[in-house]
Amino acid sequence: MLHTWSLAVEEQYYILFPPLLALAWRWRRQTLLPLLAFAFVASLAVTEFVIGVEPSLAFYMLPFRAWELALGGMLAVIALEQRWFGSYRMAQVGSAAGMAMIAIAILAIEESDPFPGLIALVPTVGTALVIHFARPGTLACRLLSLKPMVTIGLISYSAYLWHQPLLSFTRHFHPLEAPVPALAAAVLATFVLAWLSWRFVEQPFRDRQRIASKAIFVLSLAGLASLAIAGFGGAKLAPLFDSPALARSPQLLAYRYDNRALQSESWQVLSKFSGSRAYGVTDNWVDNSLWFDPADSRPGLLVIGNSHAKDVFNTLFNSDTVRSRYQLARYGTQIVDAERTALNSPNCRAARIIVIASRYSMQDAAALEALSARILGDGKQLVLVREIFGFPQFRDKTLTLADKIIIEASQRGEDDGNGIARKVDRAMFRSYRDGRQIATAQVSSATIDRIVARHRDVIAVDRMDLVCDAGRQLCFAASDRLEKYYYDYGHHTLEGAEFFGGRLDETGWLISRLGSRR
Repeated sequence: MLHTWSLAVEEQYYILFPPLLALAWRWRRQTLLPLLAFAFVASLAVTEFVIGVEPSLAFYMLPFRAWELALGGMLAVIALEQRWFGSYRMAQVGSAAGMAMIAIAILAIEESDPFPGLIALVPTVGTALVIHFARPGTLACRLLSLKPMVTIGLISYSAYLWHQPLLSFTRHFHPLEAPVPALAAAVLATFVLAWLSWRFVEQPFRDRQRIASKAIFVLSLAGLASLAIAGFGGAKLAPLFDSPALARSPQLLAYRYDNRALQSESWQVLSKFSGSRAYGVTDNWVDNSLWFDPADSRPGLLVIGNSHAKDVFNTLFNSDTVRSRYQLARYGTQIVDAERTALNSPNCRAARIIVIASRYSMQDAAALEALSARILGDGKQLVLVREIFGFPQFRDKTLTLADKIIIEASQRGEDDGNGIARKVDRAMFRSYRDGRQIATAQVSSATIDRIVARHRDVIAVDRMDLVCDAGRQLCFAASDRLEKYYYDYGHHTLEGAEFFGGRLDETGWLISRLGSRR
């Protein structure tokens, strides 16, 4: 039901917009269009800023989608006042341009593009052009007036409500990749159910002679209550339904399918350690308080960076050697911001060792040399951690390579957890051996090389030396009980952090080099 967030956003808009409309109409009707234009520009500007900081917030919340709704409001005011319709030729060009922009948006916008930032102007402005200019006689109007298009338009609201649950359940029953026939059946079922909903729900409820307002109110309350009960009950029962296609069986042992849950759990160490239940990647208020005990003789070790700094912290925390020798702390920040944020924190001032670990952006790599010089100038021991390799992911990046191999083995009826785990480890090593790091990782690695060449006291370590064993041609990714060590391309689960903490004790990764310079 995730898609219903957009209905909530629309409802919020419908609550706020009428009072604004009434005030503007009463005060001065001519101000309505400038007010909507201001809301459009302000919301879009804020969205463009927020999307680089908190993409989910920008995608789901009303203030950051209001500009799209304001564009529709502007269009309605323009139509009401019959402004700017122009000539037939202008209508032809304007509506055709709108159709082209919609097509470009469908074909060109990728999942990785920041949305709904400025790129969202392509489909929204395109739609506005079509609505405004597709008058009778234009090519766009003739195309959109075809009976199949009109029929789809009539049932589109119901189709919107039906499509996501049907496609979600289809994928849910096919853990790796839903076959094309199953997806096609879901799409066909969407249109059939959409027509039935339109015919027997939408149409009757629009007719006040058939269903009174009081009945709608009562039915709405009953529906809300039923959904609330189902929601609370579903939340309690959710662990029983990881994936219907992966019924609990002996060969799956301790395997867990839900990578989102594993991701959330991976923050528990820092949440408990810091005392902040909302501890996350960046902007944690507790990062600006002192974690080290001044009475403790162990030197302070501070890990700075994004979610990969969390992984390094968790690994160090699970190392008996590290905990016996050092006090630990973390500062969550992007490296490009670290000089302004982390270096001014009490933990940074108190720490003797600074460890920088991140998935570096180009901006991070560009800032790394100046940041390193500043840390070294403060008399700190600096450790630069090279970026972890990006292992393959599947099904829209919701499944890992370990998931794929474990599920396939389960479907074949294999029951040797150790054997399946070694298949995973060998497959991960082949991927690492034959693959290439992304461009940003190559740039950051070259930057680290330059820093080490210039400052011989800087320690550079490679996480791949910890997570892989080149001699045995393994990259460790699953336990004999099929507990996964990664929940995505390279972030550790709690089990992974525990395993690699123990491996750090065995191999001396990082610690052996720190020990020689204490």
